Amino acid sequence: MASNPASASKGSVPQRSFLEPRMALDGKTILVTGGTGSFGYKLTETICAGYKPKKLIIFSRDELKQYEMAQRFSPDDYPFLRYFIGDVRDETRLDMAMRDVSHVCALSTDKAANPINLYGASKLAADKIFTAGQNMGGEGGPVFSVVRYGNVVGSRGSVIPFFRKLLADGATELPITDPRMTRFWITLEQGVNFVLSSLAMAKGGEVFVPKIPSMSMIDLAKAMAPDLPHKIIGIRPGEKLHEIMIPEDDSRSTVELDDRYAILPGYDTVLLDHYRESGARQV
Repeated sequence: MASNPASASKGSVPQRSFLEPRMALDGKTILVTGGTGSFGYKLTETICAGYKPKKLIIFSRDELKQYEMAQRFSPDDYPFLRYFIGDVRDETRLDMAMRDVSHVCALSTDKAANPINLYGASKLAADKIFTAGQNMGGEGGPVFSVVRYGNVVGSRGSVIPFFRKLLADGATELPITDPRMTRFWITLEQGVNFVLSSLAMAKGGEVFVPKIPSMSMIDLAKAMAPDLPHKIIGIRPGEKLHEIMIPEDDSRSTVELDDRYAILPGYDTVLLDHYRESGARQV
């Protein structure tokens, strides 16, 4: 499942909400590592608006960002909120934060599929570690799952804020690495909903991939600044023309649902039967 110029130019693509199924979070303890980032902030907003958990623990190493986040989401207004300073590389601190966690979900990226740079390779390693963790945990252990999606619209460091800054600074052209380049796109709200619905769906060991549209970078630039010319600057090292969500070899153990795919552990025929019985189609 690769993005390509043809799929990017076919016209309108349905915007999926990923609202169903919904994870029951009332009365639960939730830990969010990297909790002060774009995703953690939006997840916290969603949980505060619609749930009453026992605890929502924001785990991150940036004390300033935690302070700033606490101004928006105060423990006085949301008594279940906890702000926990820590680094995921500190095993003792992380172990303390993760006590009694029954379900662990990792956020991955399309760059983990057939990676060509270190960032993508580290994400792929995390995907494989989670799948292996499910196998090692045995019956009754924590449920491990992964969600893999594309570029988050407007997230920190993404191209849209970059283009916006250039336009605000009076740019007379927009830089394009390659006119053929395409990317998958998802909104932050869709991403949070996708994680919550995948948590509710997971049996253990799955990598969930949403059905989301791809778009050419040329079309994105034209949408943001219809009258500006483009400057082709060349593709950068470690960058792909078209990202892939599911590599061909993984497709043999992948099932398709209405709004997403699930890459299953190749060894787990029981899990495959479960998805088939629930109406999933094998890719």
